[in-house]
Amino acid sequence: MELVCRGGLATLRLEEERPVTREEYRGSREASLAALEQLLLLRPCPPSPLLLLLLAQHSEVQGCRGEEEQEEEQSSTEDLTPWSSSKHKALAAEVLEKMVEEVVGGVEEVEQERKGLTKILVKDDKKLLKSVLKLLEPQLKEVNLHPPAPHCLAWLTTLLPHPHLGQAAPLLLPGVTRCLDSWLPSPRVLGARCALHLASTCPPTELAWFGRSELLHAALLPLLSQELPSLLAAVPPLLLLTQHLHQGARGVPCLPGPADALLDRVAGHLEMAGRGRVGEEHHLALLLNSTCHLLGVGVVRWLPRLSSLLSTSTSSPLLLLLPHLSTTCPEALAREQRTLLPALIRQAYTATRGGAPPPPPLATALAALVSVDLDQARKLCRGMEEVRVNQEFDGLIRALGVIPRPGGGQ
Repeated sequence: MELVCRGGLATLRLEEERPVTREEYRGSREASLAALEQLLLLRPCPPSPLLLLLLAQHSEVQGCRGEEEQEEEQSSTEDLTPWSSSKHKALAAEVLEKMVEEVVGGVEEVEQERKGLTKILVKDDKKLLKSVLKLLEPQLKEVNLHPPAPHCLAWLTTLLPHPHLGQAAPLLLPGVTRCLDSWLPSPRVLGARCALHLASTCPPTELAWFGRSELLHAALLPLLSQELPSLLAAVPPLLLLTQHLHQGARGVPCLPGPADALLDRVAGHLEMAGRGRVGEEHHLALLLNSTCHLLGVGVVRWLPRLSSLLSTSTSSPLLLLLPHLSTTCPEALAREQRTLLPALIRQAYTATRGGAPPPPPLATALAALVSVDLDQARKLCRGMEEVRVNQEFDGLIRALGVIPRPGGGQ
């Protein structure tokens, strides 16, 4: 116990609330490294709340990220965990493996080790898990003084599979929502990873109990207006939770529901994307595209607003909405042709002005838009046969079939 206490991270005494640096953890890193080295030699090494908390501080959060994101995170792991290092993580992994072997039995694969850890945590009605979360509770209330606390919470959360995760949800949700409400980027990202694991692991019907889906959904929405890392972390769980809420809604189908509320919020952020949020436009557009597909024919309610966005944006995910809209609500889209067609042709002119070919999403969007009402499109493009810009632009317009072909044919 004394050895584990020596290796634990002390509470920071910062004069101001801000992200921590590696320099502030120099002394703690040396102490925790020495403790981990001695723990590796200790026989036996029984699990305890303090030991699990120490190991959680120096373990990788797994189970809720794509491979590309994991590779990006590994490249900057020391910036994300300034209290740890690659050597700390390697030692912590060895101590965990030894502890699981002693308690559960030999393990040959990482997945078996994770299952062994889960067994240790949920044994005796989750006694050890409850004890660790009780230690974390005061730290999560003051994340700026205890930066490793959200990391530990995410590590514990992503260790739990179904049905243990659903049973432990009441214990985990207070900490997750505190992380999502933090003004610091790192706790928000880790909170979003916990939310994703909850949303993707628990059955939607179970997560709907006592309004848990609504709670997580409401906590994630503000992250759409935050910096790019928080936005990227929030999108997958937010979309998944919206899908759960949308499918579980029991209102009148013709009335707005959870997906409409998300689309309204995302569209508002996209309208502000040109005012300092240019780097986030692409990811917001992807979320908008997915939400429109989730709405099905209900997207017709939003066509005027979507038309306004499409007429001013060159984002590929937004342009690729048009083929979907042309098959879902062609008559309603035809009413927006007067707004959209001139705007997209201007985009094509700008894109091909140097002789470059038009972007494929733009060409696809134009073809889909023209297909819903070819006669109206020809009227809107009357006189364009007399205009010569360059080979690429002229070829695109001819391919759309909106101008007479040479010889008078249509």
